[in-house]
Amino acid sequence: MRSFKSPKDLKSFPCDHPAKPQLIELVNSLTTFEGSDPDADGWVVLIDDGAIDKPLIDLWDDWTLLDVPWEGVMKVHGFYEVIFLANNQFGIVFVVPIQPWLPSHYRSALEEHLDPKHRRDTMARKPKQEPVFKTAECPSLSGASTLTYHVGLSPNDELQLRIWANDGGGLFNKEWVLWKTFESALDTDKPVTAGYLKRAGVCQGKSANTPGFLLAVLKAEGLVEAREEGGYQKNDPSAWLVWLHVV
Repeated sequence: MRSFKSPKDLKSFPCDHPAKPQLIELVNSLTTFEGSDPDADGWVVLIDDGAIDKPLIDLWDDWTLLDVPWEGVMKVHGFYEVIFLANNQFGIVFVVPIQPWLPSHYRSALEEHLDPKHRRDTMARKPKQEPVFKTAECPSLSGASTLTYHVGLSPNDELQLRIWANDGGGLFNKEWVLWKTFESALDTDKPVTAGYLKRAGVCQGKSANTPGFLLAVLKAEGLVEAREEGGYQKNDPSAWLVWLHVV
């Protein structure tokens, strides 16, 4: 059984599974809970049967799953359907995929703990994360920094965007912005600039960087294109809106 003492250990684990970045991010988020135990034994992480060799699968029979004091259950929405189970100290996190090779008694135990009537939602201390189904990078409009951004789905199943990181160090707002908010602002004959987006009320907060960063994301996603006379104009979003049919 592989145990990880820190997210850094998990990051260095030799596995090329595409869900690994999401696992690292979510393990990080679970360990930030108030009351987490820094002296816990570590995390046990199973990614999927393709990433685990046969001897490790055999170790399932050595686990006493029902003896673990389950305190919360979280189901991750997205391309990777993974179940997170944490003990009451939030010190041990099990990342368990629902795979056919799981012994039936373990599958039954997982299903029981996923039943709302067996759940004590102590994870409510952390706001529920909205689904992110694309993480990408793009240059800022000036080219001076690289931005990391998310494309996601709101609780009402509406497409939305947000800035997540900036390697240039400038401050920005991480709040989601619904596509319909952008679309309303982009329906104009005026050149779209960072200042225009700010005046149109697209951006929350006081950061002067956020409008320009969001405009850079719109450009990277092909939602706007440069005008010869300066600024940007809206592109046909039909191809981009196909996201709604694949998530």
